[in-house]
Amino acid sequence: MDVVERLRDENEMLREKLRQLEDVLKPEVNAPEGCHLTPSELLIFRHLSLGRLSSRDNLRSILYSDRVDEPDTYNIIDVFIVSLRKKLRPYGFALETVWGRGWKLVRLQEEAE
Repeated sequence: MDVVERLRDENEMLREKLRQLEDVLKPEVNAPEGCHLTPSELLIFRHLSLGRLSSRDNLRSILYSDRVDEPDTYNIIDVFIVSLRKKLRPYGFALETVWGRGWKLVRLQEEAE
């Protein structure tokens, strides 16, 4: 086996491992029926629906892990959060800000308790 062929095999193996990791990090959780989310908003919703606190850097890496060479998009996360808040509120969800740490998805009933 020559070097190029070995590197192709290794590359294919690494791509499969990456696909498996992405499946774990981007679970198949559906948005509420009738809530029309963009693909990026859906990725954020799916991640936050795991119940964990997510930082700006964490959300950015989920959205742009395949585009590391693109210019910094630091504030775009704020745009997605604002949009998600507006779209999810009628369906009983809220995005709670934990200052200095990130956001978490909560049900509005839980917020009142």
